[in-house]
Amino acid sequence: MTIDRLYRFRPVDNLLDKYNELEKQSIYFSRPEDLNDPVEGFRDIYWQGDSVVWENLFNHYLLCLMVFSIDYIIINETEKIDNPISPTLTLEDLHENFQNEFKIISDKFLNSEYVKNITKNISKYRDKVSDVELSFYLRNIHLFAINSIFEHLEKIGAYKKNPFNGFNIDSLKTIDENFFSTINELTEKYGEEKMRNFLKLNSDFFSGISLIQSFNDRNKNPNKHFLISHFPHEYTRKLEELMYPEWLTACFMSDSTNSSVWGSYGVNHTGVCLVFSPEEKNDGNYITLDGVINGASGKKINGEVIIKINKGKQSFKFHEINYKPIMKPINFFESIAQLPYGKVYKTWFIDRQGNKSKIIPDYNDMWRDNHWENFYQGITQKTKDWEYENEHRLIITTMGNDYNTIEDRTLTYNFKSLKGIIFGIKTSEEDKVKIMGIVETKIKENEHYDFSFYQAYYCHDTGKIKHYKLSALKFKKPTPDTDLETKPND
Repeated sequence: MTIDRLYRFRPVDNLLDKYNELEKQSIYFSRPEDLNDPVEGFRDIYWQGDSVVWENLFNHYLLCLMVFSIDYIIINETEKIDNPISPTLTLEDLHENFQNEFKIISDKFLNSEYVKNITKNISKYRDKVSDVELSFYLRNIHLFAINSIFEHLEKIGAYKKNPFNGFNIDSLKTIDENFFSTINELTEKYGEEKMRNFLKLNSDFFSGISLIQSFNDRNKNPNKHFLISHFPHEYTRKLEELMYPEWLTACFMSDSTNSSVWGSYGVNHTGVCLVFSPEEKNDGNYITLDGVINGASGKKINGEVIIKINKGKQSFKFHEINYKPIMKPINFFESIAQLPYGKVYKTWFIDRQGNKSKIIPDYNDMWRDNHWENFYQGITQKTKDWEYENEHRLIITTMGNDYNTIEDRTLTYNFKSLKGIIFGIKTSEEDKVKIMGIVETKIKENEHYDFSFYQAYYCHDTGKIKHYKLSALKFKKPTPDTDLETKPND
């Protein structure tokens, strides 16, 4: 759909003294957690596969748990452990000495009758395991996994005394073949949604206990609390990072007449609305931005390697938000894409005995197109409650430490992309004058005389916020017959 104008509402402080967005011609890209919708980017992910991938999932869980346990031993409670779970972690990322120790722990853990049975029965009885159900299984094996790790660390002298000694594996044997057949019978009788709600009640119960423990501890032992209570749920949540890259977004709108939008994004009508003219292409509307990270280069100076981040221009597509969400189910095991193929294959699709999974994706062009379609679909939809925004968003995909700072997440636009500014109903005259002064300089520097100012007003006939052109603020282009100094029309 061709769009002639797109609007970006800004508080005056952001445009002027706080961030100088107008002077710098900057657009800030937000992280999903900074957005106003708590279910932003939600996807319907499930886990379905054979015993090979399920064994590898439990093995990967154990690996991430071991790394956090080692961090806990070293740091204890001297400081909070940041980024406690890295879903892209593989065995090769461990120090060579710890690789050998992990293999010993892993063999004992995965060869236990309980873990072997749960791996076999999940793949046999459960078609689609939800995130809630996965957390349920992980929570049930969690203490056994912790005990397996600390028991071995104590044995090799890396930890004085295993604080989880005495854990009774008999308590885990209730999740046996009968358990899974019962789950299936109940699902057939009452439906998948009711079964999911039943498991969620179990999860919510443990979450409530965890919250009470946090209240009682008053953050005295946050790392230990995370190790014991939060790890299973957080691991499940973080697994999505193995499927899709992290992303950032900048939000625009195709309509500027909604009073609620002016009230919230326009700070109670005291802000302004930037009017952009997108570039039209065959597949949509675009804008070119500068400051995009496109690689890094290293140079050795006085024996020290100096890393330089290379930045440049890129054309970004405006993605229209869909307010009728399509929750397409996605199988995690068929969507792992954030690791090199060799690491994916070795970590997830071949077991310790060399058996290959039957669900290894082809990773061909068709798979790739479908994968990215699912990615963008998930981050370009919101519930109907937000439909009044008429949002279009720019999206940056990022890996690792890319765009880690506010400066990196702030890109710049060509001033000629900005066609006008709408002053809010309550924008102060002082702020208007400051904005006009900056724009006047920009117009001269960029020879961009196709620029207009507008004033917002309440339309009694429609009940909407409309705007009219402030024709007196049109700046003239210098000609040989006029003064070189540009001034507003009379």
